[in-house]
Amino acid sequence: EDQLTCPVCLEHFTAPKTLPCLHSFCQGCLDPLPVTIQGGEHIISCPTCRHTTKLPDDGAAGFQSAFHLNSLLDVHGLLNKVTSSQQLPCGNCEDEQANGYCSQCEQFLCQECINMHTKIKHLRSHEIASLQDVITSASKLVPLKKQPIMECTSHNKPLEVYCDTCEQLVCQLCTVRHHRNHECHAISDIFPKHKQQILEELQPVEDKLVTLTTTQQALEKQESELVEQNQAVKREINNSVQQLIKALQLSERRACEQLDRATDAKMEKLSARKKAIDIAIGHLQSVKQFTNEELRIGSPQQILVMKRQMVDQMRTVRSQAKEEDLQPLEETNVSFLVNPTLLKACGEVGRLIDVHVSGKGLKTAMVSRKASFDLHITEAVGTPLSPNLLSCQLTPAGDSAKAVVCDVRHVTGGQFKVTYCSPTRGPHQLLVKVGGADIPGSPFTVHVLPSPEMRKNLVRSFTGLGNTVGVAVTKEGNPVVTVCDKNAFKSPRVGDTSHVIVLDPTSGEEIRRIGKWGTGEGEFRNPWAVAVTNHNNILVADTFNCRLQMFTSEGTFITSVGFCGSGPLQFIAPWSISEHSNGKALVCDAGNNRVQVLNSDLTFFTCFRSKGEVSGQFNKPYDIAIDSQGMVYVVDSDNSKLQKLTPEGECVAIIGSKGVGRGQFQSPTGVCIDSNDIIHVIDQGNKTVSMFDTDGQFLGHIGTSRNFIDPRSIAVDFSGRLYICDYDELLVY
Repeated sequence: EDQLTCPVCLEHFTAPKTLPCLHSFCQGCLDPLPVTIQGGEHIISCPTCRHTTKLPDDGAAGFQSAFHLNSLLDVHGLLNKVTSSQQLPCGNCEDEQANGYCSQCEQFLCQECINMHTKIKHLRSHEIASLQDVITSASKLVPLKKQPIMECTSHNKPLEVYCDTCEQLVCQLCTVRHHRNHECHAISDIFPKHKQQILEELQPVEDKLVTLTTTQQALEKQESELVEQNQAVKREINNSVQQLIKALQLSERRACEQLDRATDAKMEKLSARKKAIDIAIGHLQSVKQFTNEELRIGSPQQILVMKRQMVDQMRTVRSQAKEEDLQPLEETNVSFLVNPTLLKACGEVGRLIDVHVSGKGLKTAMVSRKASFDLHITEAVGTPLSPNLLSCQLTPAGDSAKAVVCDVRHVTGGQFKVTYCSPTRGPHQLLVKVGGADIPGSPFTVHVLPSPEMRKNLVRSFTGLGNTVGVAVTKEGNPVVTVCDKNAFKSPRVGDTSHVIVLDPTSGEEIRRIGKWGTGEGEFRNPWAVAVTNHNNILVADTFNCRLQMFTSEGTFITSVGFCGSGPLQFIAPWSISEHSNGKALVCDAGNNRVQVLNSDLTFFTCFRSKGEVSGQFNKPYDIAIDSQGMVYVVDSDNSKLQKLTPEGECVAIIGSKGVGRGQFQSPTGVCIDSNDIIHVIDQGNKTVSMFDTDGQFLGHIGTSRNFIDPRSIAVDFSGRLYICDYDELLVY
């Protein structure tokens, strides 16, 4: 019903026409639409989308008929007949009640006429649907319904040909008279091509629709979150005001208590002074009264007798009334000094700000040694904040002494450019404050890593070493490199290059060389990997001899284990080694698609094995590393991913996937983890070093094909310096 309702008259379509914008209306609803003149042409506007289009010369009748709506109207009429309570007659014999419907004949048929269909040869292929089927699956009748044959308006011939040049249907006569030398094809031949073109054009529409739908859902979610945020902020404002009211009420009580105490103290002094004066006045009045009475009625003899006593008493009471008692107390006024800062603060409970942060470097992301991000902060009403209210500070994790103040530059309006530079690599806390208060989300966690352009960070390169393959670093900071023949993947031959060298980290000069080509103790056939144990011994994967060999840091042979095979302590191309903090040695047994775990004395402990593509299965495990928590990371090269395992070998996460995008690999070959638990993966196919945190979040990559030729393995020392074996060079970053 919705599809069949005209959006103008709100009734079922009558002679529906489709405009170029693909909105359909009744022809009668288009006729009265207002017409404007533009460039000498008559223009109408679509009632739905307001898209303007030229009105055909013959009016609305000239617009394209809505074929699909006509078909739906027919099917709707068909359904009305079937579901009507009235008896439905056979459309052929018109006598009997219909039992079915033939979509090719477009008729309801009784059972006898249906039986006749099966007997007449050219009708046998017709599909007869029961009336119940018509009701339950009416949509299937639409493509089966016989469409009217469209005819050429010039020649009254069927439009059976499509002119690709003019992009229109024509009849056979038109191809000769009006479309000669045009590229014309029979409709049946050319239709699949044009249908495919339509589908190809439709796909981006569907993709865009998915994107916009996702965006719409995100906007609706933001709208809901904004309403919730509004209520939450109102609660915060109310709580702040209530706390302020409580604080003011408490301050009021304290001020009143202080006033009462001050008043009581002054009243006590006043009372004592008043009492003393009252006593003195009583004494003075008594002496005065007595003396006056004696002088009034006493005889001279009597007065002279009492003179001494009266004078002494008058002097006594006069002296008792001290001078300070004759003065009032100091000023007794008590004043209230208003705190203007408090009043100003009470006039502005807080600031409503709108914060938008963009750019690299926030949350958990890779930044270069010097990076910046955009910070948009305005008042809720759109007023920009003063730049001096904004402050940012970058602090290395656990080292507040090395905190650096970021440079904040006002760009325009509420937009600021914040630039920060840290001499320290690793995780940092970025604290952003507005008016002394943290903005939402602050502090942000950032990782300061090398710039993506590794040439800027290249410390040095050691050349002339031969075909460097594996690398590790001793506890003294000396790089240890395995050197193989350049045709290492071919069958080894006597005299091929196969040895291990220990280098000076500054000059790159060879300190010592371990081993040579051979199969005896201390000899190698293409040693592919090297590791330094917790006891500072050197453990070498002697790849083509299918064994492991251990040496002291001075190069003295200690022991050798393993031989070719697939059992315990048997190897097919051991590719790399790493020692766990628990003393176990983990060996990537690439040829057997497994990881063998050995005890500290190199006896067999267990293995993680299973060839395949799912989690916990390997396809050419080429390198292995362990983080500070003891989790194991295996480079699953042919599956183009990094697997995170527990020390027991259970896969807990998959990092990366096959591809050339961010966080994707093409044949990864090496991995190392620095002291900040940043994972560095050599991506040989993409010629980059990809970086992740231990949660598997992609932090960024460094290097391009301009930096690397054929990167194979990577190691890191305790200072965070990276060593990368790249063909016949050892690169230090």
